Amino acid sequence: MTSRRFLLVEEDPLLAASIARAIVQLGGTVDATTNADAARQKLREGPYVAILVELSLVGVEGDPLALLREARERQPQAHIVIMGVAETGQATALAARALAEDAAHEFLGKPFGWQLIERIVTRGNGGPRES
Repeated sequence: MTSRRFLLVEEDPLLAASIARAIVQLGGTVDATTNADAARQKLREGPYVAILVELSLVGVEGDPLALLREARERQPQAHIVIMGVAETGQATALAARALAEDAAHEFLGKPFGWQLIERIVTRGNGGPRES
């Protein structure tokens, strides 16, 4: 059976643990990290079926979408999801730009429920993709 690995990049350790636990309970394995530098290293170790990245961690070195672009380059098969609280116009604009530039496939607004994680894991298990 093919490994269903998920990369989780989330700065809040409690939220990361909760999301990781949900993914594992649904049959996936998780590599979790709290920062972009560690995420870059993990991207070299893939493959991943999905990569979930906290919106505040996507940008580095002056490029607000740098981590997402690197994820697309290194893991082209992965479904890339950005997560965040779109409470400011800047965050909303960044999420929209990431989606428009195909740097990410999906945005999950926080807080989100178990059903959304289940949908992502199911997709990673070979389930249907939504457009």
